[in-house]
Amino acid sequence: MSKDRSHPRGGESGVGVSRRTLLRQCASGVMLVGTGMLAACTTTAAQAKVSKSVAHYRGHPNGDQHCGGCVHYRFPGSCELVQGPISPFGWCRFFKAR
Repeated sequence: MSKDRSHPRGGESGVGVSRRTLLRQCASGVMLVGTGMLAACTTTAAQAKVSKSVAHYRGHPNGDQHCGGCVHYRFPGSCELVQGPISPFGWCRFFKAR
């Protein structure tokens, strides 16, 4: 019995796809799926804020620390991390000085 060397499977019937082509297509698919998942995770993370109770938010400062001096505070009264209206004189456990 001689095998047909022109067919990748050595004479068996079926679709002939080289290993190199298969690996390239798989890698392309993985990159596309990974890029889509990264975009979805980034969007979800950016939209997710915690409640004031989870952040231990309070309407008065903690010594010299106050929301107006925090990197997460957004004028005129919001926060990147905490839901709802935020006082520039408030404080929470996510405080990080500017």
